[in-house]
Amino acid sequence: MIKAVLDTNVLISAFLYGGPPLDILDLADAGMVDLYTSEEAIAELRTVLSRDKFSGRLRALRLSASAIVSLYRTLAIAATPADAPDMCSDPQDEQFIGIALAAGADAIVSGDHHLLECSDSSPIPALTTTEFLLAVRNVMESEPPSG
Repeated sequence: MIKAVLDTNVLISAFLYGGPPLDILDLADAGMVDLYTSEEAIAELRTVLSRDKFSGRLRALRLSASAIVSLYRTLAIAATPADAPDMCSDPQDEQFIGIALAAGADAIVSGDHHLLECSDSSPIPALTTTEFLLAVRNVMESEPPSG
């Protein structure tokens, strides 16, 4: 099973706009990927979704920040972040590394250039959505069929 941590911008894209980020949530819903989060990351998701700039999109989708957070809680496994090495230029990004370390994740999925840039020095690679989906596809194609 592939384990991943999705950062807030990937979650916003998935829930509000669809496309490849939503494909990752669909893989989690189908039991093909395990997603990990923390209470701090959930709080950040709720805060960002509550920003005025997303209110129109939420109304158009007939969703609320609370509904999205509740849905994400059903898809993701809560983890207590490990102490992450101080390696990113944006301290907010350290929480995702900490979650990934605690979960033994294979990847952090992000569109945040700060987090992607610190991937070289991180013990857990940060991948774009496209890179992650390609990696999942490669793993699925290399695994023998069950049954």
